[in-house]
Amino acid sequence: MGAVGVARIDRQKREFPRRELEILDVALELCSSADFESVTIEQIARGGDVGKGTVYKHFAGKDELLFRLR
Repeated sequence: MGAVGVARIDRQKREFPRRELEILDVALELCSSADFESVTIEQIARGGDVGKGTVYKHFAGKDELLFRLR
């Protein structure tokens, strides 16, 4: 793998935890203004400016998100 490929992987590893925190922040904000059951993964993704698939890369679903928000 070339230097560009290694640099890309390093960047992704650094961004993964940051993105996860951003998703948690959005979920917390949405849940503070609405019942958690009514909040969708799509709304969380949209609020975090990521795709639904990205949310699922970080969390198995809403239950895991709720657990992590505690």
